[in-house]
Amino acid sequence: MKLLRGINVRGEVFAVAVSFAAMLVMRLGSSIILSRLLYPEAYGLLTILMSILFAIEMLSDIGATNFVIRHERGEEMQLINTVWSVRLCRGVLNAILLYLAAPWIGQLYGSQSITEALRALSLIFLFGGLETMSYAVAARRKMARITAYIELSCVLLTTIITIGLAYVLRSYWALVIAVLIQRALMSICSYFIFPEMRPHFKIHKDDLPPLFGFIKFAMPGSMLTLAVTQYDKLIFPRMFDIHLLGLYGISQNISGTIATLAIRSGQSVLYPRCSQWYRDTPESMQEKLYKENKKLIFLLMAICTLVGGAAMLVIQLLYDSRYEYAGRIMQIMMVRATLESMLALSLCVMTSTGYIKGELITSGMRLASVILFSATGYAIDGFIGFMIGLAIEPLPALLYITYRRYLGGLGRWQIDLKLVTKIIVAWLAVLLLALNIESSSWWAHRPGASRQGPVVERPKAADCKYFTSVQWPAC
Repeated sequence: MKLLRGINVRGEVFAVAVSFAAMLVMRLGSSIILSRLLYPEAYGLLTILMSILFAIEMLSDIGATNFVIRHERGEEMQLINTVWSVRLCRGVLNAILLYLAAPWIGQLYGSQSITEALRALSLIFLFGGLETMSYAVAARRKMARITAYIELSCVLLTTIITIGLAYVLRSYWALVIAVLIQRALMSICSYFIFPEMRPHFKIHKDDLPPLFGFIKFAMPGSMLTLAVTQYDKLIFPRMFDIHLLGLYGISQNISGTIATLAIRSGQSVLYPRCSQWYRDTPESMQEKLYKENKKLIFLLMAICTLVGGAAMLVIQLLYDSRYEYAGRIMQIMMVRATLESMLALSLCVMTSTGYIKGELITSGMRLASVILFSATGYAIDGFIGFMIGLAIEPLPALLYITYRRYLGGLGRWQIDLKLVTKIIVAWLAVLLLALNIESSSWWAHRPGASRQGPVVERPKAADCKYFTSVQWPAC
Protein backbone atom coordinates (compact mmCIF):
# COMPACT_ATOMS: atom_id res chain seq x y z
CA MET A 1 0.00 0.00 0.00
CA LYS A 2 2.86 2.36 0.76
CA LEU A 3 4.29 1.75 -2.72
CA LEU A 4 0.89 2.41 -4.31
CA ARG A 5 0.50 5.66 -2.39
CA GLY A 6 3.83 6.77 -3.80
CA ILE A 7 2.56 6.47 -7.37
CA ASN A 8 1.70 9.82 -8.94
CA VAL A 9 -0.96 9.16 -11.57
CA ARG A 10 -0.38 12.66 -12.95
CA GLY A 11 3.37 12.17 -13.13
CA GLU A 12 5.40 11.84 -16.30
CA VAL A 13 6.84 8.40 -15.47
CA PHE A 14 3.39 6.96 -14.78
CA ALA A 15 1.94 8.47 -17.96
CA VAL A 16 4.75 7.22 -20.20
CA ALA A 17 4.75 3.72 -18.67
CA VAL A 18 0.98 3.26 -18.68
CA SER A 19 0.44 4.65 -22.18
CA PHE A 20 3.31 2.56 -23.55
CA ALA A 21 1.93 -0.60 -21.93
CA ALA A 22 -1.58 0.15 -23.17
CA MET A 23 -0.33 0.67 -26.72
CA LEU A 24 1.50 -2.65 -26.58
CA VAL A 25 -1.68 -4.43 -25.48
CA MET A 26 -3.68 -2.75 -28.24
CA ARG A 27 -1.12 -3.64 -30.89
CA LEU A 28 -0.99 -7.24 -29.70
CA GLY A 29 -4.77 -7.51 -29.72
CA SER A 30 -5.12 -5.84 -33.11
CA SER A 31 -2.41 -8.07 -34.61
CA ILE A 32 -4.36 -11.14 -33.52
CA ILE A 33 -7.52 -9.81 -35.19
CA LEU A 34 -5.76 -8.52 -38.30
CA SER A 35 -3.95 -11.84 -38.77
CA ARG A 36 -7.37 -13.33 -39.46
CA LEU A 37 -8.31 -10.62 -41.96
CA LEU A 38 -5.05 -10.14 -43.87
CA TYR A 39 -2.47 -12.40 -45.43
CA PRO A 40 1.06 -12.58 -43.97
CA GLU A 41 2.36 -10.87 -47.14
CA ALA A 42 0.64 -7.66 -46.01
CA TYR A 43 2.77 -7.61 -42.84
CA GLY A 44 5.90 -8.41 -44.80
CA LEU A 45 5.21 -5.53 -47.17
CA LEU A 46 4.56 -3.15 -44.27
CA THR A 47 7.85 -4.22 -42.64
CA ILE A 48 9.74 -3.26 -45.80
CA LEU A 49 7.89 0.04 -46.08
CA MET A 50 8.49 1.03 -42.45
CA SER A 51 12.18 0.14 -42.72
CA ILE A 52 12.51 2.48 -45.70
CA LEU A 53 10.68 5.29 -43.89
CA PHE A 54 12.80 4.77 -40.78
CA ALA A 55 16.00 4.96 -42.82
CA ILE A 56 14.97 8.22 -44.48
CA GLU A 57 13.88 9.69 -41.15
CA MET A 58 17.19 8.86 -39.48
CA LEU A 59 19.34 9.99 -42.39
CA SER A 60 17.71 13.42 -42.36
CA ASP A 61 17.22 13.84 -38.60
CA ILE A 62 17.91 17.40 -37.42
CA GLY A 63 17.18 16.85 -33.70
CA ALA A 64 14.56 19.62 -33.61
CA THR A 65 12.79 18.35 -30.50
CA ASN A 66 15.95 17.99 -28.42
CA PHE A 67 17.15 21.38 -29.59
CA VAL A 68 13.97 23.16 -28.46
CA ILE A 69 13.92 21.31 -25.12
CA ARG A 70 17.50 22.22 -24.27
CA HIS A 71 17.84 25.76 -25.68
CA GLU A 72 17.45 28.60 -23.16
CA ARG A 73 15.10 30.37 -25.61
CA GLY A 74 13.17 27.23 -26.44
CA GLU A 75 9.78 28.86 -25.80
CA GLU A 76 10.35 32.06 -27.76
CA MET A 77 8.28 32.20 -30.94
CA GLN A 78 11.18 33.53 -33.01
CA LEU A 79 13.23 30.41 -32.30
CA ILE A 80 10.22 28.10 -32.62
CA ASN A 81 9.30 29.57 -36.02
CA THR A 82 12.85 29.05 -37.28
CA VAL A 83 13.10 25.44 -36.08
CA TRP A 84 9.61 24.59 -37.36
CA SER A 85 10.28 26.19 -40.76
CA VAL A 86 13.56 24.28 -41.20
CA ARG A 87 11.86 21.03 -40.18
CA LEU A 88 8.97 21.71 -42.59
CA CYS A 89 11.42 22.24 -45.47
CA ARG A 90 13.11 18.98 -44.56
CA GLY A 91 9.73 17.17 -44.51
CA VAL A 92 8.69 18.54 -47.90
CA LEU A 93 12.05 17.59 -49.39
CA ASN A 94 11.83 14.06 -47.98
CA ALA A 95 8.29 13.66 -49.32
CA ILE A 96 9.31 14.75 -52.83
CA LEU A 97 12.42 12.56 -52.88
CA LEU A 98 10.52 9.48 -51.69
CA TYR A 99 7.73 10.04 -54.21
CA LEU A 100 10.23 10.31 -57.07
CA ALA A 101 12.38 7.40 -55.85
CA ALA A 102 9.42 5.08 -55.24
CA PRO A 103 9.47 3.45 -58.73
CA TRP A 104 13.20 2.73 -58.46
CA ILE A 105 12.77 1.19 -54.99
CA GLY A 106 9.82 -0.85 -56.28
CA GLN A 107 11.97 -2.20 -59.12
CA LEU A 108 14.71 -3.04 -56.64
CA TYR A 109 12.25 -5.22 -54.71
CA GLY A 110 10.45 -6.36 -57.85
CA SER A 111 7.08 -5.15 -56.56
CA GLN A 112 4.70 -2.58 -58.01
CA SER A 113 2.83 -2.63 -54.68
CA ILE A 114 5.86 -1.13 -52.95
CA THR A 115 5.97 1.69 -55.48
CA GLU A 116 2.32 2.59 -54.95
CA ALA A 117 2.51 2.30 -51.17
CA LEU A 118 5.68 4.39 -50.90
CA ARG A 119 4.15 7.18 -52.97
CA ALA A 120 1.19 7.24 -50.62
CA LEU A 121 3.43 7.09 -47.54
CA SER A 122 5.50 10.04 -48.77
CA LEU A 123 2.74 12.15 -47.19
CA ILE A 124 3.93 11.02 -43.78
CA PHE A 125 6.94 13.36 -44.01
CA LEU A 126 4.67 16.26 -44.94
CA PHE A 127 2.42 15.54 -41.95
CA GLY A 128 5.47 15.36 -39.71
CA GLY A 129 6.77 18.67 -41.00
CA LEU A 130 3.44 20.40 -40.41
CA GLU A 131 3.32 19.21 -36.79
CA THR A 132 3.91 22.11 -34.39
CA MET A 133 6.60 22.17 -31.72
CA SER A 134 3.97 21.71 -28.99
CA TYR A 135 5.16 18.23 -28.03
CA ALA A 136 8.70 19.54 -27.53
CA VAL A 137 7.39 22.47 -25.48
CA ALA A 138 5.23 20.10 -23.40
CA ALA A 139 8.28 17.97 -22.61
CA ARG A 140 10.27 21.13 -21.81
CA ARG A 141 7.58 22.15 -19.32
CA LYS A 142 7.62 18.67 -17.76
CA MET A 143 4.21 17.87 -19.22
CA ALA A 144 5.19 14.77 -21.17
CA ARG A 145 1.97 13.13 -19.99
CA ILE A 146 0.11 15.26 -22.56
CA THR A 147 2.08 13.75 -25.41
CA ALA A 148 1.77 10.25 -23.95
CA TYR A 149 -2.01 10.37 -23.59
CA ILE A 150 -2.54 12.02 -26.98
CA GLU A 151 -0.46 9.34 -28.65
CA LEU A 152 -2.40 6.66 -26.77
CA SER A 153 -5.70 8.14 -27.95
CA CYS A 154 -4.49 8.32 -31.55
CA VAL A 155 -3.30 4.70 -31.45
CA LEU A 156 -6.65 3.58 -30.03
CA LEU A 157 -8.62 5.40 -32.73
CA THR A 158 -6.26 4.23 -35.47
CA THR A 159 -6.50 0.62 -34.25
CA ILE A 160 -10.29 0.69 -34.59
CA ILE A 161 -10.02 2.25 -38.06
CA THR A 162 -7.39 -0.30 -39.12
CA ILE A 163 -9.58 -3.25 -38.20
CA GLY A 164 -12.51 -1.70 -40.08
CA LEU A 165 -10.40 -1.01 -43.16
CA ALA A 166 -8.91 -4.51 -43.08
CA TYR A 167 -12.41 -6.01 -42.91
CA VAL A 168 -13.49 -4.00 -45.98
CA LEU A 169 -10.31 -3.88 -48.10
CA ARG A 170 -8.61 -7.17 -47.14
CA SER A 171 -5.28 -5.85 -48.43
CA TYR A 172 -2.10 -4.11 -47.29
CA TRP A 173 -3.75 -0.77 -48.04
CA ALA A 174 -5.57 -1.03 -44.72
CA LEU A 175 -2.22 -0.88 -42.90
CA VAL A 176 -0.80 1.87 -45.14
CA ILE A 177 -3.85 4.11 -44.70
CA ALA A 178 -3.80 3.50 -40.94
CA VAL A 179 -0.17 4.65 -40.69
CA LEU A 180 -1.05 7.87 -42.53
CA ILE A 181 -4.12 8.48 -40.37
CA GLN A 182 -2.19 8.07 -37.12
CA ARG A 183 0.53 10.48 -38.24
CA ALA A 184 -2.04 13.02 -39.41
CA LEU A 185 -3.93 12.79 -36.11
CA MET A 186 -0.76 13.47 -34.10
CA SER A 187 -0.04 16.53 -36.27
CA ILE A 188 -3.59 17.88 -35.95
CA CYS A 189 -3.63 17.43 -32.17
CA SER A 190 -0.39 19.39 -31.85
CA TYR A 191 -2.24 22.56 -32.90
CA PHE A 192 -4.60 22.39 -29.92
CA ILE A 193 -2.12 21.85 -27.05
CA PHE A 194 -0.70 25.36 -26.94
CA PRO A 195 -2.76 27.41 -29.43
CA GLU A 196 -0.79 30.54 -28.65
CA MET A 197 2.39 28.85 -29.94
CA ARG A 198 1.17 27.89 -33.40
CA PRO A 199 4.15 28.55 -35.69
CA HIS A 200 4.45 30.60 -38.87
CA PHE A 201 6.84 29.96 -41.72
CA LYS A 202 9.63 32.38 -40.97
CA ILE A 203 13.36 31.76 -40.73
CA HIS A 204 15.42 34.13 -38.58
CA LYS A 205 19.07 34.14 -39.63
CA ASP A 206 20.29 34.75 -36.07
CA ASP A 207 18.84 31.40 -34.93
CA LEU A 208 20.39 29.33 -37.72
CA PRO A 209 23.99 29.07 -36.37
CA PRO A 210 23.03 27.41 -33.04
CA LEU A 211 20.51 25.16 -34.82
CA PHE A 212 23.01 24.00 -37.44
CA GLY A 213 25.63 23.65 -34.72
CA PHE A 214 23.28 21.14 -33.11
CA ILE A 215 22.42 19.46 -36.43
CA LYS A 216 26.07 18.85 -37.37
CA PHE A 217 26.30 16.35 -34.50
CA ALA A 218 22.70 15.11 -34.44
CA MET A 219 22.48 14.11 -38.10
CA PRO A 220 25.66 11.98 -38.37
CA GLY A 221 24.84 10.50 -34.97
CA SER A 222 21.45 9.41 -36.30
CA MET A 223 23.11 7.94 -39.39
CA LEU A 224 25.43 5.83 -37.25
CA THR A 225 22.50 4.81 -35.03
CA LEU A 226 20.70 3.66 -38.18
CA ALA A 227 23.70 1.54 -39.13
CA VAL A 228 23.81 -0.04 -35.66
CA THR A 229 20.08 -0.83 -35.54
CA GLN A 230 20.01 -2.27 -39.07
CA TYR A 231 23.28 -4.23 -38.85
CA ASP A 232 21.72 -7.44 -37.58
CA LYS A 233 18.91 -7.26 -40.17
CA LEU A 234 21.47 -7.00 -42.97
CA ILE A 235 23.87 -9.66 -41.70
CA PHE A 236 21.51 -12.25 -40.22
CA PRO A 237 19.85 -13.49 -43.45
CA ARG A 238 23.26 -13.95 -45.06
CA MET A 239 24.76 -15.97 -42.20
CA PHE A 240 21.90 -18.01 -40.69
CA ASP A 241 18.90 -19.95 -41.86
CA ILE A 242 15.31 -18.75 -41.95
CA HIS A 243 14.40 -20.84 -38.89
CA LEU A 244 16.79 -18.98 -36.60
CA LEU A 245 15.86 -15.69 -38.24
CA GLY A 246 12.26 -16.25 -37.18
CA LEU A 247 13.24 -17.12 -33.61
CA TYR A 248 15.53 -14.11 -33.44
CA GLY A 249 12.77 -11.88 -34.79
CA ILE A 250 10.37 -12.96 -32.05
CA SER A 251 12.89 -12.39 -29.27
CA GLN A 252 14.04 -9.09 -30.75
CA ASN A 253 10.47 -7.79 -30.93
CA ILE A 254 10.12 -8.20 -27.18
CA SER A 255 13.60 -7.13 -26.06
CA GLY A 256 13.65 -4.24 -28.54
CA THR A 257 10.39 -2.95 -27.09
CA ILE A 258 12.00 -2.71 -23.65
CA ALA A 259 14.90 -0.69 -25.06
CA THR A 260 12.42 1.56 -26.90
CA LEU A 261 10.61 2.24 -23.62
CA ALA A 262 13.89 3.31 -22.02
CA ILE A 263 14.79 5.60 -24.92
CA ARG A 264 11.33 7.17 -24.96
CA SER A 265 11.33 7.65 -21.18
CA GLY A 266 14.75 9.25 -21.32
CA GLN A 267 13.81 11.66 -24.11
CA SER A 268 10.39 12.66 -22.73
CA VAL A 269 11.10 12.64 -18.98
CA LEU A 270 14.79 12.61 -18.02
CA TYR A 271 16.15 14.86 -20.78
CA PRO A 272 13.72 17.77 -20.14
CA ARG A 273 14.35 17.53 -16.39
CA CYS A 274 18.12 17.61 -16.76
CA SER A 275 17.96 20.42 -19.32
CA GLN A 276 16.01 22.60 -16.89
CA TRP A 277 18.28 21.74 -13.98
CA TYR A 278 21.34 22.60 -16.06
CA ARG A 279 19.83 25.94 -17.13
CA ASP A 280 18.56 26.96 -13.68
CA THR A 281 20.70 25.30 -10.98
CA PRO A 282 23.67 23.46 -12.53
CA GLU A 283 25.45 23.26 -9.16
CA SER A 284 22.73 20.98 -7.71
CA MET A 285 22.16 18.88 -10.82
CA GLN A 286 24.03 15.83 -9.53
CA GLU A 287 21.96 15.66 -6.36
CA LYS A 288 18.67 16.06 -8.24
CA LEU A 289 19.75 13.54 -10.84
CA TYR A 290 19.93 10.74 -8.29
CA LYS A 291 17.16 11.96 -6.00
CA GLU A 292 14.35 12.70 -8.45
CA ASN A 293 14.82 9.87 -10.94
CA LYS A 294 14.65 6.87 -8.62
CA LYS A 295 11.20 5.80 -9.82
CA LEU A 296 12.15 6.06 -13.48
CA ILE A 297 15.34 4.04 -13.08
CA PHE A 298 13.60 1.48 -10.84
CA LEU A 299 10.80 0.99 -13.36
CA LEU A 300 13.13 0.44 -16.34
CA MET A 301 15.56 -1.82 -14.52
CA ALA A 302 12.72 -3.84 -12.94
CA ILE A 303 11.22 -4.50 -16.38
CA CYS A 304 14.60 -5.54 -17.79
CA THR A 305 15.20 -7.84 -14.82
CA LEU A 306 11.79 -9.51 -14.88
CA VAL A 307 11.62 -10.02 -18.64
CA GLY A 308 15.26 -11.09 -18.94
CA GLY A 309 15.18 -13.56 -16.06
CA ALA A 310 11.82 -15.03 -17.05
CA ALA A 311 12.43 -15.01 -20.83
CA MET A 312 11.94 -18.76 -21.21
CA LEU A 313 8.63 -18.66 -19.33
CA VAL A 314 7.42 -15.74 -21.44
CA ILE A 315 8.12 -17.56 -24.70
CA GLN A 316 6.63 -20.83 -23.46
CA LEU A 317 3.52 -18.97 -22.33
CA LEU A 318 2.99 -17.08 -25.60
CA TYR A 319 4.14 -19.59 -28.21
CA ASP A 320 4.06 -23.32 -28.92
CA SER A 321 6.98 -25.71 -28.61
CA ARG A 322 8.42 -24.84 -32.03
CA TYR A 323 9.46 -21.46 -30.66
CA GLU A 324 10.95 -22.61 -27.36
CA TYR A 325 14.52 -21.80 -28.35
CA ALA A 326 13.52 -18.16 -28.81
CA GLY A 327 13.49 -17.97 -25.00
CA ARG A 328 17.24 -18.65 -24.87
CA ILE A 329 17.84 -16.04 -27.53
CA MET A 330 15.69 -13.52 -25.67
CA GLN A 331 17.66 -14.05 -22.46
CA ILE A 332 20.79 -12.98 -24.30
CA MET A 333 19.10 -10.07 -26.07
CA MET A 334 17.70 -8.73 -22.80
CA VAL A 335 21.30 -8.14 -21.72
CA ARG A 336 21.58 -5.85 -24.72
CA ALA A 337 18.28 -4.16 -23.86
CA THR A 338 19.50 -3.51 -20.30
CA LEU A 339 22.79 -2.01 -21.49
CA GLU A 340 20.96 0.08 -24.10
CA SER A 341 18.59 1.38 -21.44
CA MET A 342 21.45 2.49 -19.20
CA LEU A 343 23.25 4.04 -22.17
CA ALA A 344 20.13 5.94 -23.28
CA LEU A 345 19.65 7.46 -19.83
CA SER A 346 23.30 8.51 -19.53
CA LEU A 347 23.21 10.05 -23.01
CA CYS A 348 20.15 12.11 -22.08
CA VAL A 349 22.01 13.48 -19.06
CA MET A 350 25.14 14.40 -21.02
CA THR A 351 23.26 15.91 -23.99
CA SER A 352 21.30 18.13 -21.62
CA THR A 353 24.58 19.64 -20.38
CA GLY A 354 25.71 20.58 -23.88
CA TYR A 355 27.78 17.49 -24.69
CA ILE A 356 25.99 17.18 -28.03
CA LYS A 357 28.67 15.12 -29.73
CA GLY A 358 28.17 12.35 -27.15
CA GLU A 359 25.58 10.58 -29.30
CA LEU A 360 27.84 10.80 -32.35
CA ILE A 361 30.80 9.32 -30.47
CA THR A 362 28.84 6.55 -28.76
CA SER A 363 27.07 5.62 -32.02
CA GLY A 364 30.43 5.32 -33.74
CA MET A 365 31.73 3.18 -30.89
CA ARG A 366 28.64 0.97 -31.06
CA LEU A 367 29.01 0.44 -34.80
CA ALA A 368 32.64 -0.61 -34.38
CA SER A 369 31.75 -2.79 -31.39
CA VAL A 370 28.85 -4.58 -33.04
CA ILE A 371 30.98 -5.52 -36.05
CA LEU A 372 34.01 -6.59 -33.97
CA PHE A 373 32.15 -8.41 -31.20
CA SER A 374 29.68 -10.25 -33.44
CA ALA A 375 32.42 -11.36 -35.84
CA THR A 376 34.64 -12.51 -32.99
CA GLY A 377 31.77 -14.29 -31.28
CA TYR A 378 30.78 -16.05 -34.49
CA ALA A 379 34.37 -17.21 -35.04
CA ILE A 380 34.50 -18.64 -31.51
CA ASP A 381 31.08 -20.23 -31.11
CA GLY A 382 28.95 -19.67 -34.20
CA PHE A 383 25.40 -18.53 -33.61
CA ILE A 384 25.58 -18.30 -29.82
CA GLY A 385 28.83 -16.36 -30.04
CA PHE A 386 27.27 -14.03 -32.59
CA MET A 387 24.31 -13.38 -30.28
CA ILE A 388 26.57 -12.72 -27.28
CA GLY A 389 28.56 -10.28 -29.41
CA LEU A 390 25.35 -8.43 -30.27
CA ALA A 391 24.31 -8.42 -26.62
CA ILE A 392 27.45 -6.80 -25.20
CA GLU A 393 28.12 -4.31 -28.01
CA PRO A 394 26.67 -1.30 -26.08
CA LEU A 395 29.11 -1.89 -23.20
CA PRO A 396 32.14 0.13 -24.47
CA ALA A 397 29.88 3.09 -25.34
CA LEU A 398 28.21 2.85 -21.91
CA LEU A 399 31.58 2.84 -20.14
CA TYR A 400 32.72 5.85 -22.17
CA ILE A 401 29.62 7.98 -21.53
CA THR A 402 29.70 7.02 -17.84
CA TYR A 403 33.32 8.16 -17.69
CA ARG A 404 32.34 11.47 -19.29
CA ARG A 405 29.50 11.83 -16.80
CA TYR A 406 31.91 11.38 -13.90
CA LEU A 407 34.30 13.94 -15.41
CA GLY A 408 31.43 16.42 -15.54
CA GLY A 409 30.66 15.89 -11.86
CA LEU A 410 27.38 14.09 -12.60
CA GLY A 411 28.17 10.67 -11.25
CA ARG A 412 28.49 8.87 -7.93
CA TRP A 413 30.28 5.60 -8.44
CA GLN A 414 29.12 4.16 -5.11
CA ILE A 415 25.45 4.57 -6.05
CA ASP A 416 26.02 3.32 -9.60
CA LEU A 417 27.92 0.29 -8.34
CA LYS A 418 25.10 -0.56 -5.94
CA LEU A 419 22.59 -0.25 -8.79
CA VAL A 420 24.54 -2.59 -11.05
CA THR A 421 24.96 -5.08 -8.19
CA LYS A 422 21.24 -5.01 -7.45
CA ILE A 423 20.41 -5.57 -11.14
CA ILE A 424 22.71 -8.60 -11.35
CA VAL A 425 21.42 -10.12 -8.10
CA ALA A 426 17.78 -9.51 -9.04
CA TRP A 427 18.35 -10.95 -12.52
CA LEU A 428 19.86 -14.13 -11.09
CA ALA A 429 17.05 -14.42 -8.51
CA VAL A 430 14.36 -14.13 -11.18
CA LEU A 431 16.25 -16.59 -13.39
CA LEU A 432 16.46 -19.17 -10.60
CA LEU A 433 12.79 -18.72 -9.80
CA ALA A 434 11.91 -19.12 -13.48
CA LEU A 435 13.97 -22.30 -13.73
CA ASN A 436 12.17 -23.73 -10.71
CA ILE A 437 8.79 -22.88 -12.21
CA GLU A 438 9.81 -24.31 -15.56
CA SER A 439 10.80 -27.63 -13.97
CA SER A 440 7.66 -27.90 -11.84
CA SER A 441 4.93 -30.38 -12.72
CA TRP A 442 2.09 -27.83 -12.64
CA TRP A 443 3.84 -25.70 -15.25
CA ALA A 444 4.27 -28.71 -17.52
CA HIS A 445 0.53 -29.43 -17.24
CA ARG A 446 -0.69 -25.84 -17.53
CA PRO A 447 -3.43 -25.10 -20.08
CA GLY A 448 -1.92 -24.87 -23.55
CA ALA A 449 1.34 -26.57 -22.56
CA SER A 450 0.63 -29.44 -24.93
CA ARG A 451 0.55 -27.18 -27.97
CA GLN A 452 2.98 -28.44 -30.55
CA GLY A 453 3.84 -27.51 -34.06
CA PRO A 454 5.01 -29.83 -36.80
CA VAL A 455 7.48 -32.43 -35.57
CA VAL A 456 11.04 -31.57 -36.56
CA GLU A 457 13.59 -34.32 -36.67
CA ARG A 458 16.33 -33.80 -34.11
CA PRO A 459 19.93 -34.17 -35.23
CA LYS A 460 22.03 -37.09 -34.21
CA ALA A 461 24.21 -36.59 -31.17
CA ALA A 462 27.32 -36.66 -33.31
CA ASP A 463 25.98 -33.78 -35.38
CA CYS A 464 25.42 -31.44 -32.45
CA LYS A 465 28.97 -30.20 -32.66
CA TYR A 466 27.87 -28.48 -35.84
CA PHE A 467 25.33 -26.42 -33.96
CA THR A 468 27.53 -23.39 -34.43
CA SER A 469 26.66 -23.62 -38.13
CA VAL A 470 23.12 -22.82 -36.86
CA GLN A 471 21.37 -25.63 -38.64
CA TRP A 472 20.09 -27.22 -35.44
CA PRO A 473 19.28 -24.91 -32.55
CA ALA A 474 17.71 -27.90 -30.74
CA CYS A 475 21.19 -29.12 -29.89
